[in-house]
Amino acid sequence: MTNHPSILTVFASMCLLAITVHADVVGTGAGLVPPDNNSLGAASTIAVSQNQLISGAVIISLTGLSHTHVGNLVATLTAPDNTSIDLFRSIGGIPGDNSNFSGDYIFRDTGGNIWTAASNANGTNAIVAVGAYQASDGLGTQLSLNLAFLGKQTQGNWTLWISDNRVNDIGSLGSWSLSIQSVSIPEPSIAPLVGIGLLVWTIRRNKICCNTEFRKISTCKTS
Repeated sequence: MTNHPSILTVFASMCLLAITVHADVVGTGAGLVPPDNNSLGAASTIAVSQNQLISGAVIISLTGLSHTHVGNLVATLTAPDNTSIDLFRSIGGIPGDNSNFSGDYIFRDTGGNIWTAASNANGTNAIVAVGAYQASDGLGTQLSLNLAFLGKQTQGNWTLWISDNRVNDIGSLGSWSLSIQSVSIPEPSIAPLVGIGLLVWTIRRNKICCNTEFRKISTCKTS
């Protein structure tokens, strides 16, 4: 008697083909100097070559960020598909908090509230504490980097924009980095082909008798 592969065996093989590979996508971008009182700002780009699907945390690190009057600044991250999200915008509202940036600042979903940190720094010549913060918009609403980019592809240019929107205060960014939790893009499914193969295999072993009146299918024994 000929041994035929079971449906479970075929299904297990398909599952092995569908296994995804988890990998972190990382990159480092050059520093920049946003021109004073210029809403166009300055940009720095990280070109990501890996073609993955974003599945988890998106983390942005700003290294050596210095600027007087944090309320002057707007920082935005733009993905390869042009999805954009604020890292921070006019902290403290208009005319903005007059505390300073000086150090390394990380933006991730598990960070603190940068508006609160700026308020706690308490004004001119005070420094916003270095550390990790959640992204926020111009009203102080907390934003999710993870949700903004979930399911999108990593490959392409990721651009950081920083603009200084008031006069008399200047600053710079030393460098920045990008870290993204991602998985490999699944290969096209072979399930339809497997299904056709199983059907052909079944027909060759059996005669299919179809009763169209009662919409029943029965299997007839071969002679």
